[in-house]
Amino acid sequence: MIDTYFSTYSNIYFTGDGAKRDEDGYFWITGRVDDVLNVSGHRLGTAEVESALVLHPVVAEAAVVGLSIQ
Repeated sequence: MIDTYFSTYSNIYFTGDGAKRDEDGYFWITGRVDDVLNVSGHRLGTAEVESALVLHPVVAEAAVVGLSIQ
């Protein structure tokens, strides 16, 4: 049997969201673990944007970071 996340923690569902647990036992969502952003309801991969940016001749490196504006 392959030891996976689900076989180790059978009562936990992995959603891809990061979370922390406070001293009272409550979980607080801290953000996504993957590189996918939700922009106006559309899922956008940061790697795809970075790849498009570095195709330009004057761009040597690129990094895309999502900011939460509420």
